Amino acid sequence: MKTLRVLLVAVLVLSVTALLAFAWKNQSTKTSAQTTTQKESDNQKLVDLAAEESTVPAKEESATPIKEEPVATEEESLSDEPYNWEEEERKREAKALSQFPSFLAHFPKANFPITITKEDFKKYQFFKDANVAKDQNIISNDFASILPEMERHRFSRESYESEYHYIARLKKGKDLTVVLVAGSDDRFGKGDYYGNIPNVYINMLTFDKNGKRIATETIAYIHPFTNGYQTVIINKDLSIEAKEFTFIREKDTEKEGFENNPVKGEKFERNITYTVNEAGEIKNTDNTTAKM
Repeated sequence: MKTLRVLLVAVLVLSVTALLAFAWKNQSTKTSAQTTTQKESDNQKLVDLAAEESTVPAKEESATPIKEEPVATEEESLSDEPYNWEEEERKREAKALSQFPSFLAHFPKANFPITITKEDFKKYQFFKDANVAKDQNIISNDFASILPEMERHRFSRESYESEYHYIARLKKGKDLTVVLVAGSDDRFGKGDYYGNIPNVYINMLTFDKNGKRIATETIAYIHPFTNGYQTVIINKDLSIEAKEFTFIREKDTEKEGFENNPVKGEKFERNITYTVNEAGEIKNTDNTTAKM
């Protein structure tokens, strides 16, 4: 009887163990199937999403430009400080005052009366004429602090070359100095287009006792674009007598221009009288300036 009881217990234990093993295996298979199904579902979603993106048009990029950092110029790269024009002008004036005695020493003393004729312009013209003895009394660019007009045009939009000449020292007093210079440049070439007319201007300059510029006046010139010239006589008392002329050409310049339109004569226009007062101001009788 005891043996039978033991056998029954053993059979019961085996049965329970078998049932538990079967239940665990069934649950594991179900879980695995669910996992596989979930993976397949996720993969299908990814495929569908990719298909949607391929059919949706690409979004346009913003029209707003990308802001670029400004590129520093060479001058700004060399210095972080802004260019101080006032300070540079003070330096130029200081240099001009220190150079003035040397500048003045280059001028020959005037032999009055000084006369500038139409023919005299040729010796000061920028382009050398083989038939004319060119004046060699040229002002060095070292004195550009005194005559800044010698170099300023080189950095302008219409850059050109120029040349200046010493003509005469007209007056050197305690409080006033007066000199005469000639200038010329290459803006109009050799003047061939305008009938072989050079571009020359005669300027009177006045300075105070320290060498500071007071006034500048063009008192004689020959100029292709204005189609005329002005001669001058300077007397010892610094009274100035000028005569203005206009070129007469074969055809009307307003209709035909200057090319292939040679000068056939000239016409006297007017007399102009200039004076220099004690303050160094240069005045003329009708308060007009030269046509240059």
